[in-house]
Amino acid sequence: GAIKVLQHRLSAPRRQDSPGEALLADMLQRVGHNRAAEEIALRHLPNTPQSSPVYARYQYVLGNVNRDRGNVARALEHFQIAANLSGDIELAAWSELRLITAIGETSGIRVAMARLDEVRRIPTKCGDPRPFAALHLWLVEAESTIGKIEHAWRNLRTADTLLSQIDDVWLQGYLAVNRSALHYYSAEITAARRHAETAIAHAQESGGRKHHPHVLPVRIYAGVWLALLVLTVITV
Repeated sequence: GAIKVLQHRLSAPRRQDSPGEALLADMLQRVGHNRAAEEIALRHLPNTPQSSPVYARYQYVLGNVNRDRGNVARALEHFQIAANLSGDIELAAWSELRLITAIGETSGIRVAMARLDEVRRIPTKCGDPRPFAALHLWLVEAESTIGKIEHAWRNLRTADTLLSQIDDVWLQGYLAVNRSALHYYSAEITAARRHAETAIAHAQESGGRKHHPHVLPVRIYAGVWLALLVLTVITV
């Protein structure tokens, strides 16, 4: 599989191919090899001009590494650079999404939503439904946090429609987490529990089949388990 190919790529003699190394770092980070991804990014960044298309990708990788480690303030800095410098529309879209999430975690949801117009603009240009679906799922979280449940349901339905076009287990798990939460807020406990179980199944599929359960963020994975336990107690 892809993991074996990457491991072979790491062990084999490599040309100093910066675009290839940047993509390798990104892929390694996505499957949980944060240390290896960070090593590649830090090795190449000093010799990579900011005008290079891979500079933003290295910053994006370092942002994700730091966010996984809980260094949200440092992650925010890297995402800000990646979002500002990326000439790749898809990378810029994901960088903006990571950035708005980090802002929400450090400064609050209302501060993050002040950047929403910019965040909406880039995924619209991208053409890939995944970042746009992810944005709507983030909005579900944000709006439910500040009590806008009807708005949250509307964004959930939009995300569901977008995800019907693609096969993305991670985003389907994210969708199920948010659907469970909204049913819970709406006092629909049975439905909330059912979708929490679906989210756990997606989490296991997206990470477990590669023996990397952290592909789905631990924060979300643990949150689903906690929600399931709470809902189990409530319904007993």
